[in-house]
Amino acid sequence: NSSLTSNMMLKLEGLSFTPTITNLTFVLTLIVFVFTITANAAVLGVLICDRKLHEPMYLLLWNMFINDFICICSAIPKILMDLLSMTKEISYNNCIVQAFFIHSYSGASVTILAAMAYDRYIAICNPLRYQSIMTKRTTTILSLLVWTIPILMVMTLFGLTLRVPPCRNIIYDITCSNMAILSLTCTDITVNNIYGLVITAVLSAIVLFSVIYSYAKILITCLSNRHAESKSKAIYTCSTHLLVFVIFEISGLSGVISVRLEKVSANFRYIMGMTFLIIPTLANPIIYGMKTKDIRTRIEATWLRLKVTMKLMNSSGQTNHSVQEFILLGFAGLQHSQTMLFLVVLLAYLAIVAGNILIILVIAFERKLHTPMYFFLESLSVLDLMYPTVIFPKMFALFLMGDNVISFYGCFVQMYVFLSLSATQCFLLSVMGIDRYLAICNPLRYPSIMTSRVCALLIVCVWLLGFLTPLVSIVLLMELPFCGSNIIHYCYCDYPSVLTLACADTTLIFDQGFVSAMLAILVPFLFAVVSYIKVVQTILRSKSTEGKKKTFSTCASHLFSVILYYVSSAVGYIVIMLDNISNDYRIMISIISSVLNPMLNPLIYSLRNKDIKDAIVK
Repeated sequence: NSSLTSNMMLKLEGLSFTPTITNLTFVLTLIVFVFTITANAAVLGVLICDRKLHEPMYLLLWNMFINDFICICSAIPKILMDLLSMTKEISYNNCIVQAFFIHSYSGASVTILAAMAYDRYIAICNPLRYQSIMTKRTTTILSLLVWTIPILMVMTLFGLTLRVPPCRNIIYDITCSNMAILSLTCTDITVNNIYGLVITAVLSAIVLFSVIYSYAKILITCLSNRHAESKSKAIYTCSTHLLVFVIFEISGLSGVISVRLEKVSANFRYIMGMTFLIIPTLANPIIYGMKTKDIRTRIEATWLRLKVTMKLMNSSGQTNHSVQEFILLGFAGLQHSQTMLFLVVLLAYLAIVAGNILIILVIAFERKLHTPMYFFLESLSVLDLMYPTVIFPKMFALFLMGDNVISFYGCFVQMYVFLSLSATQCFLLSVMGIDRYLAICNPLRYPSIMTSRVCALLIVCVWLLGFLTPLVSIVLLMELPFCGSNIIHYCYCDYPSVLTLACADTTLIFDQGFVSAMLAILVPFLFAVVSYIKVVQTILRSKSTEGKKKTFSTCASHLFSVILYYVSSAVGYIVIMLDNISNDYRIMISIISSVLNPMLNPLIYSLRNKDIKDAIVK
């Protein structure tokens, strides 16, 4: 029975709009999601990077932004997927996981707010003893408690929920919750309801009392203070936290009240439920970024420093670029082997072109291969064809004719396209992993989910994200002054190599580029890892040995391609960091890691994939 329950698919009867309004809702939700993630990451980054903000108040604030990340990432991606594919289905296990994170977010939010109220109470009512009370040890204990208490409560709550099996499969909401899951059961849930009401009432009462008591004491202290400046400063310090608390409570109450109103439409109730998830997570970084002086000052200082670094202008208003072209040094220690290098690179490029064009043509002309899996594979081959084409032609001119000069803007165009294609490959491999997850873990619903419309939208999103990811980094780099050396110790315009030539402080721009690169690599990697964990679990649960072999062979090619890409990328990054390796070897390993995937992907998919092998033989 437990196995049947875990494999059970639930239907989320969420928002019901016309296609036009659904598409508009998807776009608006996506914009809010991206903005919320970016804003929370920006404020959290400021809190982490600035040592002056490593105080108890701001250390407790870290927990809030981490909690906001948990909330927004556990709920909104599924809502976006449902709006895009209109399938509105989720497995029972995934529903439990989503509900667990949402309830944990709700509980942790109030405990974090209570801890922050206590911190403000000590700071204002006992300022002389604040440092001795709010030590690092106390702050760490508070941080542990604000997570441990709600998580233990929610774990017990869902332990009780899992003991009652569901007998229905329709959830009348856009996300999973404990009450929604309990509504599926046909057995007595009195114990669940009592426990749920008790922990909600107890936690809410304790937190509400703590906040009211803290701010009552703060208000009394402020009113008894004769210094107007100290009074206004204390009130201003607490107003931000109090505003966040009020917004959270109002958004939570509005969702609860809308459920109780019978005359309210289902869509309105669902939207009010979304506001509980979106508004606090969206408002928190805005409020703390604008209202908290220390954070606002730090953000403004960072922005000003960035502008000064970027906008070093001469009197005529032009960017101060005395460098009009760059010189690609290439392999400085292999100047007498240029012809051999040319032949090696040429052979590699011809192999890449021939292999990927073959895959593209086979998929294009074989009707049996006109499926989502091969549509994504065709896109990967197009990407693999473009990837080396960006850097190899200039390398040919460098090795064969000694043409090592590239124009200033030509260098940046090459760099931008190369980085964009690299990011696009990360996103595409992630989408291909999700495709295999849906095909293997949800085979009956796979055709209705991965329609041609969804596939086309996914490819458009992959390419847009890929080309948007490095855009800010390239624009910021172009704005720097280049007034010294113009020699690039590389075979093509590599971002770190060009950055070292700038005549200004590049710390902020390097950090921004590093964060963008890590997001572009790690986020898709996590999606791919989760997809294949689910795939492996499904394969291991299969009782048929033949079915296991067939299923594994279907996704083995892509899995090997993903491993090859991330291992080669990791090797490339590690080599850059090592100081005891000569520059020639560093360049060589970096180039090999860049072209390994485009060269081996056609072999991997043609040798390991029976459908493509049969089509090639035909």
